[in-house]
Amino acid sequence: MKSLNLIIRTTLVMMMAMPCSPFVAVAPSLRLSALSQTFLNARSSSSPNEKELAEQKREAVNSLAQYNDGTWVGVTIDSFSVTSDASAEPKNRVHRSTGIAGDYLYKTYVKTLIDEEGLKLQETFEWDGNSDENGTKVKVKSLRLGESADVDSVDGSYSIDASFMDLPSVITSSQALSKFGIEHSFALSDIERVRCFVLYGIEDNLSRIVICNEKKVEDFDENIKDTEDVDKMVDNIMANVSFKGSTKPSQSDSISNMLEVKPSDNSAKAVDRLRQIQEAISGDEDKAEGIELVRYPLSIFSLVGGVWLGDMVNREHCTSITKGKGFGSSMPKTSNRNKSKMGKGMNDGFAEWTTGVQKTAISYQWDYGTSIRQKNSFGSAVGIAVSTNIPMSSSGEVILNEKSGSARPLHERMIYVDFERGNYAGFVINGVLIKVPRFLSFSFAAGKMRNFYTEFAIFLKRSQEESQIDSSETRPPDLFCSKMTRLYGNDGQLHQASSSFFNLDRLNA
Repeated sequence: MKSLNLIIRTTLVMMMAMPCSPFVAVAPSLRLSALSQTFLNARSSSSPNEKELAEQKREAVNSLAQYNDGTWVGVTIDSFSVTSDASAEPKNRVHRSTGIAGDYLYKTYVKTLIDEEGLKLQETFEWDGNSDENGTKVKVKSLRLGESADVDSVDGSYSIDASFMDLPSVITSSQALSKFGIEHSFALSDIERVRCFVLYGIEDNLSRIVICNEKKVEDFDENIKDTEDVDKMVDNIMANVSFKGSTKPSQSDSISNMLEVKPSDNSAKAVDRLRQIQEAISGDEDKAEGIELVRYPLSIFSLVGGVWLGDMVNREHCTSITKGKGFGSSMPKTSNRNKSKMGKGMNDGFAEWTTGVQKTAISYQWDYGTSIRQKNSFGSAVGIAVSTNIPMSSSGEVILNEKSGSARPLHERMIYVDFERGNYAGFVINGVLIKVPRFLSFSFAAGKMRNFYTEFAIFLKRSQEESQIDSSETRPPDLFCSKMTRLYGNDGQLHQASSSFFNLDRLNA
């Protein structure tokens, strides 16, 4: 409890000393302090006004484009199939890696575009065909940025869904058609990101999960001209998608080309998620200088080894805002359909959310057999609180637990848990946790309309800690976690999304 009390005391002191500045933190995490507008909006009891909404859109577009636009290469891919039998282990497991420095499995060119249909995130995949296929193969994936897109404006991490998400077979290792897909993308550093694709089949069943580790090799345009202010770019965008909606771009323009950012500003904006967590851990930027965090392929013993304490930023997307958990103010019901829209490209709900910050804790209780339970706790909230549709407790059965005796390498070992009697599936592999519904509950064909959520988390440790995970460790490593959550309403639309940041407290286990 000592560390939790310290966090609470620090939070209260900072909140009492809070000046009227958009860069004020209400939590000790320096990662959270970088959210320039979140806390101003969270302190308000109403939805963002027109000016705040415009600034929110600016930040989201700016962050998304500056970090993700450019050329990325796939370094490793893990994929596996999930059957309709909840008690069956994942099938068709594939692990692919380059094995050679500088080599890659595929290349993808990412652009944030604005055209007559609005904002889009476009990817052009390029990879070499197999022995039976000559030459280079190309596939384009274009996703519209609307209500289903969630962006962490601090570092460009995002999540989005799409019907019939079409991915190249070099990534999925499958030719099966996907009826619906959810994509999560985590920014690990300025040049590293981890993406997870959750794919559902024609029968609305969870069919395949893909995890890709990617590195950035170049920005979209390395010859961007210097300008006076990054806001000039966003003003150009907002002019095209003004509140009047009278101006339309004549052709597809890359947001990166419109950015016109100074190189120094660009590097400052491309926030390194790991570095910010490091500073939060040490409590001092100088102390964090020698600290480096790396992915940690944790075992089930590490997962259940204590209480995960953290902070979360909530972004309310839904058409009706209901009372949340905790002691934060609840918002009155509103409707996106009744709100004034901004015009072409900004009239589809992109970055139209209300924000809040909140304390949170997660614990996993395991009987060292097949029974496991996930317990969520939520503290006081400033602004929007986490929705009551996120369960406080979730019980599960451990179906697969590949321990140290497994023949698989450490980074390929998997934990699979059947949660809620076949309703949710949870996987842990190579330091990544995924928890998703086994069936699409908003399918009209199935006749089941209910809320569901997804979780995507990455576990980290200090690099100077011993990397061995066995009983010979005299001191277990300090562990940290960064998580994204998506909550869908009973209308099938994204209701709420959140970004959470944890450290493992073993004293409160």
